[in-house]
Amino acid sequence: MLDSLHSVPIDPIFQLLYAFLDDERKEKVNLGIGLYMQTDGSPFVFPSVQHAAKELDIQNFNYQPIQGNHHFLKAVSDLFLKGADQEKMARQASCGGTQACRFFADLMAREEKKRKMYVAVPTWGNHFAVFGALEIETFEHLDDEGMASLESYKKIVQKMEAGSVLLLHGGGTHNPTGMNLSSQDLEELVPLLKEKEVVVYIDWAYAGFGLGFAEDRDWVMKLWQHLDDVAVGVSFSKNASLYEHRCGALFVKTEQVQKIESNLQQISRESISMAPGFGQEVMLNVLENTQTQWLEELEQAKEDVLERKTSLLTFLPESFQFFEETQGMFGMLPLNSSQIEKLRQDYAVYIPGNGRLNFAGLQNKDLEYVGQAISQVCC
Repeated sequence: MLDSLHSVPIDPIFQLLYAFLDDERKEKVNLGIGLYMQTDGSPFVFPSVQHAAKELDIQNFNYQPIQGNHHFLKAVSDLFLKGADQEKMARQASCGGTQACRFFADLMAREEKKRKMYVAVPTWGNHFAVFGALEIETFEHLDDEGMASLESYKKIVQKMEAGSVLLLHGGGTHNPTGMNLSSQDLEELVPLLKEKEVVVYIDWAYAGFGLGFAEDRDWVMKLWQHLDDVAVGVSFSKNASLYEHRCGALFVKTEQVQKIESNLQQISRESISMAPGFGQEVMLNVLENTQTQWLEELEQAKEDVLERKTSLLTFLPESFQFFEETQGMFGMLPLNSSQIEKLRQDYAVYIPGNGRLNFAGLQNKDLEYVGQAISQVCC
């Protein structure tokens, strides 16, 4: 059975995790997988989320609607897209932010019109798979100074045909570089996007970890409020520690809400029927009852990541001070493949092949060790 199948590579991030777990050395550090951990290396769950989970109705695990929990979707859109016209918004709960991306790609692919999607690289590696239903063209995200390049975005938008799709990372964060277009950059880009009639998809996986929740939301709303064709996918993995419960949502700005929602529900039904309900019910409880506490905890987590990054910088050479400009959980080490391999082999410091470093995975006891290891492989 299935004799014609060929083995395929394991996802690089999880392959790195398995290699780390198999490493028997006592002093080892995993800075690859995107988890927000406590400074002692133990798992972290937001207290407000813990409290909400304990209050769930365990007498009723019946099916959620195919669209998702309607109260959850309304609460999320009220907060994450505050001020948006709710009557012109199609909603769909998803199995994490990953499936929000996939839902959008499958929705676009249903049209007879063939759309091309433009993706700035480097980006999250899984983007190329989840948006695989669309033809993808890449362009450079960073300039020669290692900063997000507005000029690169403007140049690619100028060549786009009407109806083409541009992928953006939401808020002040970017995976893997930690460098994203600024709010001021968006003010320059929006008129061009409107003129060229470009569709924008915002993958907003790290809300609150960039500039702060309100500022990250303002970044997203500059696009939502001023563009006619825009969609946003959100995730509650990092910012609500619901990683394994796969909680997310897709929001599409549209004049044809019923048509879009009916297609999204059919797409969901044909793949997983409906998104998991546990995370939706947890977040609904949080957003209705302890929203202020959760946002305060999220701000503390953002500041904690910044503090770890700042501490690491004290042990790194001057050439790494550009990390001060990054936002969120990630930054990219300017290392080649042999240096990255040397980090693993000689120091048991695990980072992906593209050099992405997860500041939120740093433990206090490892800061000096990691800084010295990076410094050594650079020499």
